[in-house]
Amino acid sequence: MDVDDYSDNSEGESDYDIDYEMQEEASSPSSSTELQLTVIKSGALVDEMEKTVNEAVAVLGYPSNVCKIVLHTFLWDTNKLFEKFYEAETPEDFFKKYKIDIPKSNETDLVTKKGDCMICFDKKNKLIGLSCQHLFCSECWNSYLLTRFRSEGDPYAKCPDFSCHLYVDDPEKLLNNPEEKAFYRRLLVQSFVNTNPHLQWCPHEKCDKVVKVKSRELGAVTCECGETFCFLCSQEWHEPLTCQLLSRWIKKYSGDSETMKWVSVNTKDCPKCNAAIEKNGGCNHMVCRNKSCGFEFCWFCMQDWKAHGYNNQGCNKFKENTQTDQASKFREQLRRYMHYYDRFANHRKSLQAETDLLIQISLKIEQMQSQLFSWIETEFLRDAVRILNQCRRSLMYAYAFAYYLPSSNEKEIFEENQADLERATEELSGVLEREIENDDIIALKQKVSLTSDVATPTPDR
Repeated sequence: MDVDDYSDNSEGESDYDIDYEMQEEASSPSSSTELQLTVIKSGALVDEMEKTVNEAVAVLGYPSNVCKIVLHTFLWDTNKLFEKFYEAETPEDFFKKYKIDIPKSNETDLVTKKGDCMICFDKKNKLIGLSCQHLFCSECWNSYLLTRFRSEGDPYAKCPDFSCHLYVDDPEKLLNNPEEKAFYRRLLVQSFVNTNPHLQWCPHEKCDKVVKVKSRELGAVTCECGETFCFLCSQEWHEPLTCQLLSRWIKKYSGDSETMKWVSVNTKDCPKCNAAIEKNGGCNHMVCRNKSCGFEFCWFCMQDWKAHGYNNQGCNKFKENTQTDQASKFREQLRRYMHYYDRFANHRKSLQAETDLLIQISLKIEQMQSQLFSWIETEFLRDAVRILNQCRRSLMYAYAFAYYLPSSNEKEIFEENQADLERATEELSGVLEREIENDDIIALKQKVSLTSDVATPTPDR
């Protein structure tokens, strides 16, 4: 196994190529965020799309189906569309420049004739075509459109003739049954969201809402369902990792962690050929099974068995590791990776386990409210759980971030702050778990509030 197998250079980048200014690409959740985003329910998406289409119709003067095609080309950015449209000397120059082939205003109706279908070559009494005069039977049109919609997920189809680029401005007229037309309409809305850089589906599995932002640089957004996620990559909020580093980290731990952990725990490298060897018996006299090697050595001290023998001389004494060979470098890289991954995984596991704590907190709140405590007086418990979850998630991604940081004064400061947050997080977790049954509500609130204030992340932490 190569030393570089764990250096994460698959993309030609070093583990330590972080620019600290990269961390400014997305902002943390804040109260001002609420003023810059709108949550749209799935049932209102058609109205949202039509509002944008009507705006384009009013400015461009083309039918709504044509404006949808043009808006799709410009990723639903009306400002950019209008700017480029008026920069062109004529509308024809605009459509030619951006290779948008649409029917002319007086040629939007479908053409029908008798003849041979250009796909199945059957003689039909009714062939259908666009203004380009490429004619196909109804069955072939239906099959072509559905195949394109389902395989490519693109509702903006062109004429089936491979040499023609004319858009089908109204595919619903060419679909045969209501179910297929409903499928097309759903695909149209999905495409509107997926191609619009200012819209993002909420990633929560039970939520179908869409978050709309004024600026993509907003970073962390929170849906009405309570899910906080990164608007840029649609993953859960991952500060301090950038989206690029998060992608590299996910790729790394998804493919390698369990395998590398097993290799690290259960194998050692042959001192001669560096092949990974698993000890499958009780005897410590090892023989490398690599056909080109066959080296014999002691499993404990890794010394040549010829000099070592069964007298075990010197094997019981601790010796500093001074190896600098390739195998040792790989082991050190692996040990470093497992240090950060184990802590990343531990906080992720704690985050999942603490969902049970929320149930206990909810029961405690019900108990307090039954004792005539108001909703406001019990809210400190929900706030504490929210802060705990936020801290766990921050620590989880902080270890992934630290893995990519080079050794420097900045890293030392970062790890000192990380240690402070870790200590405060564990204290808050301990108080919530130990004191939840405390009937002295005032004492409980004092303890929880004190540890919550310490754990709450601040801009300089």
